Amino acid sequence: MGLGKVWVLGFLFAAFFSVNQASAQIVINANDRGWYNTAGTHNPGNNNSYTGFLSQNYHSYFRFTIPAGISCISNAVLELELENYYGDGVPHTATLYDVPAANVPLLDTQNGSGSGAAIHVDLGSGTIYGTQGGLTSADVGSILNFTLPAAALANIASASGNDFAIGSRTTSNSGASFWGLRYSAGSEPRIHRLTITECPDLPDLKAEKSVSVFDPGATGLYALPGNDAIYTITVTNEGTGNVDNNTMILIDKIPDETIFYNGDIDDAGPETDPVSFQDSGSGLTFTYNTDVAYSDLVATPANFTDCNYTPVLGYDPNVTHICVNPKGIMGSGSPPPTFDVSFRVKIK
Repeated sequence: MGLGKVWVLGFLFAAFFSVNQASAQIVINANDRGWYNTAGTHNPGNNNSYTGFLSQNYHSYFRFTIPAGISCISNAVLELELENYYGDGVPHTATLYDVPAANVPLLDTQNGSGSGAAIHVDLGSGTIYGTQGGLTSADVGSILNFTLPAAALANIASASGNDFAIGSRTTSNSGASFWGLRYSAGSEPRIHRLTITECPDLPDLKAEKSVSVFDPGATGLYALPGNDAIYTITVTNEGTGNVDNNTMILIDKIPDETIFYNGDIDDAGPETDPVSFQDSGSGLTFTYNTDVAYSDLVATPANFTDCNYTPVLGYDPNVTHICVNPKGIMGSGSPPPTFDVSFRVKIK
């Protein structure tokens, strides 16, 4: 150690906690569907979703309104009911594509408001969201499930409060003059739905360890061998989620150049135990007799139960780790909730 009075340093520290990762799942039915052909023709009143070839290529789309307030999506599944198959028995492949946000408002306008040909190309190209091959007449009436990739999840979140769309293209080696897949005919009810799962709110724990010379008489003591010091670990939850009930466990290695003091941490001060706990909005409670334990293991204990060493009174060189398990749920919010754990050592 140097001669200064207070340091912030790196340290060997382990925190164990659990988090309830349950998150909201939202089912969104398509609010619009339809096709664009090579010529760029589209009738907003026609909800037929033919996708294939009939003298020219047809690409289709499905549009969904994403609820406001969504910032992160962890999973999304698109379900499309296959209403019909056209062709000569040769299997078709359905491929999904992204639709740029700028094109989404144009989808249900007449011929894409003059951009129909470009929209047709866009619906069948770009970032692939999913593909299913081997589709024949045997699949008619089934629900095609597409688990969407990370690119789609990001675009869904970006569309929060607005519409999001997916394009569809059918490819085939069919020799027929009329082949394709259709997910709906006209305005009939069909299953075209998007199920999204919001990212769970997770805690983000940050810890800082500081040390100051124990100098109750304010005599100007320095960090020299034979003097005592107070280590303080400050834990802050900078995340948006809480730590589950009773699962916050802090295990800290006693620095090699020090000896743990198993006595009143501040002598005649307000504290009475070897370890003190100060809360600042964390929601945790602390009882020394049940929430503090010690270890004499060289390796970091795997859990609180492994901290089963009973220290002798006074300075105990056998204490290698201090283990703290405050009770309750560590909350989140602004300002970020914090707690401090302090203990005393002698400098060798």
